[in-house]
Amino acid sequence: ALAFAQPYIKRSGAAALGGRKRVIVALDHSFSMRHSDRFTRARDAALAQVGRASGDDRVQAAAVGAATRMLHEPTRNRDEAVAALQTVQPD
Repeated sequence: ALAFAQPYIKRSGAAALGGRKRVIVALDHSFSMRHSDRFTRARDAALAQVGRASGDDRVQAAAVGAATRMLHEPTRNRDEAVAALQTVQPD
């Protein structure tokens, strides 16, 4: 749900970091995501968000269902975030 909403919070602290920020991409894998192609579309949107992050941003992927689980530590390595998101399956 968060990936589709594309939330944006403007904070002055980002300017102090030289424009770098942490991008958290959350993928809903709850039971309702089994309906039709919802999960595939959500994962595709999450992967697209990872691709949109700038090279200086630190990316972290999360799986959201009954609980939220961070899939890896924040990283500039987009391949790590992509691989983590690809392991998530709907509950």
